[in-house]
Amino acid sequence: MKTVILAVSVLTGSACASEPSLNDFWEGKARFAVSSESLDTDTRSRLHFLSDVKQSDGRYFVYYIRNKDRMGTGLAYTRDWKSFTDAGTVLCPGAAGAWDARMSAFADVWKDGAAYHLVYEGASYSSAYPGDVGYATSRDGVLWTKQGIILKHSGGWESANNGTPSLFKVGTVWYLFYHGFDGTDCRVFAASGTSLKSLKRLNGGRPVVNTSASGWDSGTVGKRSVIQEGDFYWMVYEGSTDQPYPSAKWSSGLARSRDLVNWEKWRGTGGPVLPQTSTGMGFDGPEWVRTPDGKLNIFFRKPDNVTGRATLVWNTTPAQEWLFQAETQLSHQIGRRDADGWSAATALDRSGYLSYGPYITTITPGARSATWRLLIDNNTANRGSDTVATIEVYNANANRALASKSLLRRDFAQANAYQLFTLTFNAQAGQRLEFRVHWKDRAYIRQDYVRVR
Repeated sequence: MKTVILAVSVLTGSACASEPSLNDFWEGKARFAVSSESLDTDTRSRLHFLSDVKQSDGRYFVYYIRNKDRMGTGLAYTRDWKSFTDAGTVLCPGAAGAWDARMSAFADVWKDGAAYHLVYEGASYSSAYPGDVGYATSRDGVLWTKQGIILKHSGGWESANNGTPSLFKVGTVWYLFYHGFDGTDCRVFAASGTSLKSLKRLNGGRPVVNTSASGWDSGTVGKRSVIQEGDFYWMVYEGSTDQPYPSAKWSSGLARSRDLVNWEKWRGTGGPVLPQTSTGMGFDGPEWVRTPDGKLNIFFRKPDNVTGRATLVWNTTPAQEWLFQAETQLSHQIGRRDADGWSAATALDRSGYLSYGPYITTITPGARSATWRLLIDNNTANRGSDTVATIEVYNANANRALASKSLLRRDFAQANAYQLFTLTFNAQAGQRLEFRVHWKDRAYIRQDYVRVR
């Protein structure tokens, strides 16, 4: 069968549309536009590593690192995110000899009803406390009472320290995200519980967002901010190349999750969402902020050591897209043409490739995504634990998979309805690319298409 390639340019934005969502960004329809402005408080204290709480009167309480001899937590007020009134230090480092005598900073604040909860990274001048997570409470967001350490660094992944904590609450359950540092790499971990004084590490104590083997975030996956939008939780996080950190390249990236434990990075190691420094820190310490104009922003530390913002806007640049229909533009080992796609059934077929090919060589190099549109007849049999298919991006020239994922029954949200599954990969010149679906002979599956962007 002759392979027909459909390549189109998609205009991904509209001046008449509503504000873009993070899902629009994920699909290439939106981008983060970095503003040239810089933000400061009226006392010229840098608004680094922010945490904000919107008040009922329209003000925002903005907490930040306040570095006066020792690192504490400062507070500034704003209504428009353009002019700020500084209130000074509200959480001071501890007294001499205390576990947080050197630092009580990198704070994150969550208002729950009438109560304010603050988590922070504390450290002393003693090697016994190189960095641990502390907790403080307040009735007004200004006067704070420290409650002590709630998560102390452990061995292994967290042998050197932990810190830069952030909070999220779902129902009665708190989620604490924090970095763990083993002396080589900095990674994101999580703990949860119904009380911030009684937390259990999640994911078996393993990272929930790990550093990449190579690329822009191979040395650091660190300070982060989490919000919920649509069907996903979204994390913006700082990252860097390998040590030494002061001369590494820094930026910030994006990941999403349905359960706050299993996270998928945007475009894998293909690139961050903010510019990357050529050397030294910057475009780091990100924080989600929804400003009064309704726009979603990332506030971050700029390379010149002041605070900047990047705003989510529609992407009006035409995006390249390659679309391959399963029944007419891909090859098959098994199955048959079925309705709008190509399917295989357990009573009729053996395990094999539902689709493969088209051995395309003209995908433009760069960070790309491949998205399969698939349907299953039963997503609950055997408690949904069956592996029903594997999707894969494959370089036929090198006989090597560039990205792959096993699909379980329960990965399909419902039966007899199409769902999208996406892999990210780096396209390079000279590759002959296949986009495969290997069927496991355990469920009826139909494929509509695979789309590459």
